[in-house]
Amino acid sequence: MFRIHPSPWIAVGVLFWLTQRIHCQEPVLPLEIQLGSGVQDDSRLEFILPVKGSPDKMDFLEKGISIKLVSQAGKESKTLGLKFLAGSKSHFAFMVDLECLRLDPSKSGWGQGILFRVVTEDPQAPVMAFGYASTPKMRNAFISTLNYTESRKQEFIAEPLSFSKGRWLIERKDDQLLVSIDESGSSFRQLKRLTCTTAPVREFHVVCARQETGNGPVEVKLNSLMFIGDQFLSQPQIQPSFWNRWTLGGAGILFIVTGVAIHALKRKFDTPR
Repeated sequence: MFRIHPSPWIAVGVLFWLTQRIHCQEPVLPLEIQLGSGVQDDSRLEFILPVKGSPDKMDFLEKGISIKLVSQAGKESKTLGLKFLAGSKSHFAFMVDLECLRLDPSKSGWGQGILFRVVTEDPQAPVMAFGYASTPKMRNAFISTLNYTESRKQEFIAEPLSFSKGRWLIERKDDQLLVSIDESGSSFRQLKRLTCTTAPVREFHVVCARQETGNGPVEVKLNSLMFIGDQFLSQPQIQPSFWNRWTLGGAGILFIVTGVAIHALKRKFDTPR
């Protein structure tokens, strides 16, 4: 019978095993999409373009997407923007970096402006909407509703807000939905906190919306999107790797045992008889 003595093999084996245990779970990284030329081919995005004959414009720049709405387009006054085709069953964070270059006063309906629409699977609250708008009663406002429709009679909660450039963040934690903005590039300030549906979210929209009449010119530039959630509808599920935490942990243990055995046998045969 022989004794086991400490050796470099044991130390290396323990370190290897502990390292794999610490890093066995992959970090959750945000998905970031830089908007601009070439982004039309991104399968995670669907674009809402001007209809034929509309004087409105949507241009894909080298960096960013430019959306321009004219004062009066009549029945061609359609919503322009994009749909982000990913959702989440629980928590999520959706961020948009944009610039509001022009937003003239609206004279009728609910108003006009930039809307962030959250499409859910809840029939009682199928769409939640938030944004920056001009309304007949308030020239610059943060607007919000937990039950959005495209009706002229749509009602929003409107609160004073002046915004020109920065990031908008919409996030859900349990049944709480938070809307925040960052105009400095370093910190967010919360605009609204609401109790909302916990139903799965199917997709997100970033659009310039308005009414058929009573509009003023609008110009917006979309720069980028960022998303953290538990679901990507356009991507196949990732197959589990063979080198998961169990196989790596087992390899680490085997490495330790092998090192101990080699060290012990070496000592046995090197011992004078």
